[in-house]
Amino acid sequence: MTSRARVRGGRSRRVGRLAAVALTMLLAVGACAQIPTAGPVGTSKDGGSVIGNAPQYIPPGPQPGAGAQAVIEGFFNAGSGYQNDFTVARQFLAPANAVSWKPSQRTLVYR
Repeated sequence: MTSRARVRGGRSRRVGRLAAVALTMLLAVGACAQIPTAGPVGTSKDGGSVIGNAPQYIPPGPQPGAGAQAVIEGFFNAGSGYQNDFTVARQFLAPANAVSWKPSQRTLVYR
């Protein structure tokens, strides 16, 4: 057997061992995540509005004299402040559009 054949054989054994160890670890971790099959069935009360307890982000409104790029970035940033039906984001729109804008609808942009 040449030295190259020994190197290849040793390398394939190492890869095989590594694969076996990885498979064993995967099975061990997977065994920890099971659906319970015993014990009492319980119910939980309705959690209500989780948003009420979440931290609120209030983005800044439009700045006087801001350029087009700043207005667009500000609008996108304000879109993450969903409180009060996107009040801050609506400030970036023309008055008629601010009233008719439906933030939950999809928007398509064509170039």
